[in-house]
Amino acid sequence: MSKSLKALIRYRKFELDQRRRELRSLEDLAAQIDASIVALDHEVASERQLAANDMLLARYWPTYAEWARGRREELVQNRLQIGEQILKAEDAVTDAYRELKKFEVAEANRVAREKAEQDRKDRIRLDEIAEVAHQRKMQ
Repeated sequence: MSKSLKALIRYRKFELDQRRRELRSLEDLAAQIDASIVALDHEVASERQLAANDMLLARYWPTYAEWARGRREELVQNRLQIGEQILKAEDAVTDAYRELKKFEVAEANRVAREKAEQDRKDRIRLDEIAEVAHQRKMQ
């Protein structure tokens, strides 16, 4: 039985690590999207200033601004979707951790029971030895 628990524990650790890697990947993606939003905001501010100083660029500003708004909205929607996926991934990590702990506790309990049983057998054996020694002294 202990081999099967050890194998299950090893599998659950692997599964937990996999869930953590998936969560980390989603968090990295969310950080990239956040950085893209910030970069786009800086680019828009820069382009707005250039358009204010150059009449030729000012003519194209409305088209660019419309594209930038659309792109920003797309990034924000992607970020919201990733946020939902992160919440699901966090739940998966929590569930995987709970499953791992369940098996680790079962294994620890099994080891403790085996140790208690071995201690009991050792105590019985020592008591028998002491009884035999006592009987020999009494004779």
